[in-house]
Amino acid sequence: MIVIFGSNTYGRIDSIPGLGYVATEFFHLYYLPLIPYRTRFVVRKDAGGFEGGNLPLSFKSILTAWVRTASLLVLLLVVTLGLFNLTDNRVDFRERFFWCLGMAVIGLVVLWLHYGLFKVASYSNAMALADQLAMDPRLRIYIDMQYERISEQEAEKRLDALGYSSNELDDLTDELAQTGLSERYESR
Repeated sequence: MIVIFGSNTYGRIDSIPGLGYVATEFFHLYYLPLIPYRTRFVVRKDAGGFEGGNLPLSFKSILTAWVRTASLLVLLLVVTLGLFNLTDNRVDFRERFFWCLGMAVIGLVVLWLHYGLFKVASYSNAMALADQLAMDPRLRIYIDMQYERISEQEAEKRLDALGYSSNELDDLTDELAQTGLSERYESR
């Protein structure tokens, strides 16, 4: 019997468009997140690991990972029970129909929980993350632009006041490695 275990990031929340997202590293068994051990702001992720910065353990991320996993397990159980019910000729057709309708509703709720809940950070959460990670002032300007708090012209003025050229906004993704956010963490 093959036992699959290790660590991986789960509980993806508070995404800042164009920069990254918050996720918690869990020890997993068969890819089911069990024990959380650290939360990161993930900038880039690939097959060999990810780049990001350290954050305190996030209860919201941990709870999101567990709720998403539980909701998928419940969906699997409900679909299995529904299929057994559909094939049971002893049950009235209307009852089987309402079972299928219930399965569809539960499926939609699970998809919403899995993909939509806590996905994008609010502006205040994004700025709180910027404070926790001690982000470069250019990234804070970038966040202000992403959340439409300032215009591109205002961003260029702020960059100029900080002594940076106006094309800095275009090069921010390449600059992430120099901001202190981009430590490399290898997959285990």
